[in-house]
Amino acid sequence: MDYRSAALQHMFRRAPKNPNSLAYTLSKMPKGWIYIRKDGTYHDTMTDIQRQKHLDYLRDKEFQMHANTFVNRFLQNTRLELEKEGYNEEEIEAYIEELFYEEYPEEEDNSDYWDSEESEED
Repeated sequence: MDYRSAALQHMFRRAPKNPNSLAYTLSKMPKGWIYIRKDGTYHDTMTDIQRQKHLDYLRDKEFQMHANTFVNRFLQNTRLELEKEGYNEEEIEAYIEELFYEEYPEEEDNSDYWDSEESEED
């Protein structure tokens, strides 16, 4: 192994960057910012794919927030209606749990059906 070239590579790898270069400036800017020069050209710190992923994340987060609001409002209204009808707290909890954790029957095993279709195609 050539230790001299390895040492030189290590030294230059840690060399200070030029603080006036565009690459250095963009590397120090947070993701999502746009660097606009005086002549009107601009450089984006995010690629189109990164920006689309970020927008999808924000849309999903907003949807989750609205869904949580609607579910909480539904639970609050259901609880108030059941309290007006005279149900106690245990019955209300059991009713709400039954609404959300309803057990569905297990699906039938259709493996025989799929096996018969595959044998017909052969």
